[in-house]
Amino acid sequence: MQQHAFTIDRVATAVLHVAPGPPAFQQEHAEEIEALWRSESDLNPHLFDGTVHLCSKIEVSNGHALAQCHAVRFATLLYWRKALRETGQGHGLRNTSGDVILRGSDGGILLGRMASHTANARRICLPGGSFDASDVTAGRIDPSGCITRECAEETGFMPGDYALDPELLVYRDHRCVAYAQIATLPISSSLARARALRFLASETDPELEDILVVASLADTDRLIPDTYERHLIAHVLQETAS
Repeated sequence: MQQHAFTIDRVATAVLHVAPGPPAFQQEHAEEIEALWRSESDLNPHLFDGTVHLCSKIEVSNGHALAQCHAVRFATLLYWRKALRETGQGHGLRNTSGDVILRGSDGGILLGRMASHTANARRICLPGGSFDASDVTAGRIDPSGCITRECAEETGFMPGDYALDPELLVYRDHRCVAYAQIATLPISSSLARARALRFLASETDPELEDILVVASLADTDRLIPDTYERHLIAHVLQETAS
């Protein structure tokens, strides 16, 4: 298993500016992006070519994160991800997202398994996702807004259901920049899982098909051994233990 260097910082504020216009990568690879999109959408008609964002620059200092992002097609993200897998080159861009570390009163943390109709079918991950157009106001992305939105959409838990840590955890490696927030529920993780599963059962096309609970690093290593979420969960478990 290849290990990549990464950093995790706890920050009080994060300012994510959206640069005007798409990155050069999207323009330079327009034909390849379109060809891949036709292929992928033919295989999975549920895919939606909406707006997501890629990060081109980030600085973290003294508890503050400052980043520059670019709005791109979801098709661009798919092609960029394919190019990264095949060549190891990110072309100066990194995937960026918001994730919730949703934990029960007993410390267990909820993970989701992506539904088969999604672009990340059956991947196990933290509830969360890419920043979309609704997360942008006056040229700036609101990471906490994305995190609470994704939590509601994927698990059914609303902001009033949990205590949200006011600080963000910022994960960075050569592939991605992820903003995560800890949300603590007043119920156990097993009850939280049962409630989230009832929510998924009530949805027509839920983004998740199952909810899992990790209570230790061993659980995390068994389910998501080589993901950025694994490192975030390990960081939180270490914080809790210290």
